[in-house]
This record gives sequence, C-alpha cells and structure tokens, in this order.
Amino acid sequence: MGWLPHDLLCLSDPRDLVCRVPPPAWLHEALLRAPWVVVRRAPSENELIPVGVRGKNRSERFAAFAYAGAVVQCVSPEDLASCETWRAASRRDELPVLRALPQIHVMLQSLGLSWGPVGSVGFELATGLPAANCSSDLDLIIRMNDVPAPRVAEKLVALMEGAGARIDVLLETAAGAIALAEYARSGPNLLLRTVNGPRLVAVASGESGWVSTSH
Repeated sequence: MGWLPHDLLCLSDPRDLVCRVPPPAWLHEALLRAPWVVVRRAPSENELIPVGVRGKNRSERFAAFAYAGAVVQCVSPEDLASCETWRAASRRDELPVLRALPQIHVMLQSLGLSWGPVGSVGFELATGLPAANCSSDLDLIIRMNDVPAPRVAEKLVALMEGAGARIDVLLETAAGAIALAEYARSGPNLLLRTVNGPRLVAVASGESGWVSTSH
C-alpha cells in the first residue's frame, strides 16, 4: 500500500515502532494512550514507513519508523472529510476549528477538491482523543496533481478567511507541498516540501500555475 504524508496509521503494538535515536521518556505512554502515528514527509526505508509520534504537549514530537506489517488501520485526511467525522466529535460545539469544518466542507466540495484536516484536528477526529484546543489553528491539505492558477488560489484564501478559524492550507501536489497563502501572494520563490527535504522553487508564469525547480 502507498502511504502518503499526513495519513494516520494505527499500530498493532506500540513496540512496533523503530527508533533511530533513544526515544523520549513520554513516548511509551503516548503510544499506550493512542497507538497512532502520522506518516512523515521523508523517504521510506525498505518495509519501514517514516512516521511521527505526538505527545500531549506541542513540544512532544518524535520522528521514527514503523513496519508496514504492523499497520492495522490507515485513515487519510480525505477519509476524515468524506465521512464528515466532525459530526460525531464530542467537542464539535466547543472548538472553533471543529465548528468551521462543515462550512469548509461545503465550500471545497462545491469546487470538486480533494481535501482533509490534518494536524491536531485530524488526530482528534481519527482517534477520538483530545488533541486540539481553543487556540489551535485548523491545518488542512488539498491534494491536486499540480498547483492551481493564481486566481484560483486567491479565491481559496478568501473563502478560508470567512470560515471562523485560523486556517493553514497545504497544497499537496505530485512534486511536493506548498503553502496556499504563500502561493497566493505570488512571490518569486516558494518553499516546496518534498520527501527529500524542502527546496526553493519558482512558479512558472501563466494561468497553469505549474511549479518548476529553481536553479
């Protein structure tokens, strides 16, 4: 199976995690609480999937690997959106980021875009465990083959501004991911997030909005 960045994976056993460096003290408790990891944007190593583990605090993040055979469930951001998982969220009326999702769903669905929540909101929706708070940003991805025309990006930014929460959107393309807000500003260079690390790219002129590598 092809794992994509931001996919959430449930492991059969917390001990299935492969650590390249000594793990932090909080790691074992975090995996016992929720044996879920998120696919990182990094190269795979044979049967090992690059993953990240979340702790209770924002400062508690750990990069590791997981065996593909240890994955018992995979939930993608698109799964969370298509199933409208926020309807069953216990804190849907409490958190602005969860209250914003129905409106965003209608907007992006009307545009025919493939999208989903990631970050703390995606983790909470997938696991049912509290991860977001009242000051959390709403992190979203929109998957597409290529970046949209700049005018489309500007329209998306305008739609997000009226959703009632601080929203950060990554455009996930075949080449990598770029920040929607950064792309809409049409700067000369953009940061493209790839499995081999970040790189600066230039956006080709014209309506197609294709991304090309800077030299």
